[in-house]
Amino acid sequence: MKKLIAIIAIAAGSTFLCACNISLLPQKPKSELTLYTLGTPANAVGTQNVPALKFGKISIPTYVDTPQIVTRETPTTVHLSETHQWAEPLARAIQRAIPLRVSEIVREKNLKTFSKIDVLVDRFDGALDGKFTLAARINIYSDNAPGSDTETLSRIFTISTPVRAANYSAYVEAMSAATDALARTVAEEITAK
Repeated sequence: MKKLIAIIAIAAGSTFLCACNISLLPQKPKSELTLYTLGTPANAVGTQNVPALKFGKISIPTYVDTPQIVTRETPTTVHLSETHQWAEPLARAIQRAIPLRVSEIVREKNLKTFSKIDVLVDRFDGALDGKFTLAARINIYSDNAPGSDTETLSRIFTISTPVRAANYSAYVEAMSAATDALARTVAEEITAK
């Protein structure tokens, strides 16, 4: 019985000492998680009375469709931030932002006849301390032929937007500005001259 009590005492003492040692070791500070949304430009108007436009496919590259915000470190490497992440899936944010912004821009304009618009983003990244680059293909399809879509316009769009400061807030602002420029270009293409 004395052996059992001694074993229990040693085990309890060891557990206590381990707990003390762990709490006395220097602790790594917990990094705070910051969540971001793709912003809308300050001059964006409300969503009342905007035309409903038919968008087909709006896609982004798989490597940026992550919760983490992606920055480019070299031409062949990217960094995924564990402390700076999207508040919602990036693909969903872009699929909502582009049609809404295009509709706001063309609100009062005459539109060309078309059946749908595809926006295929091929690059959506940049350097935290440099420029953000958005490259996309815009395909606009005619609805002139009954029962089939005929591609009437295919355009390559590229923009590099400066990141005004070497931090994630400025980086996301540059992303939002580039997305807005893409939406303005789509609006120009579907507006009758």
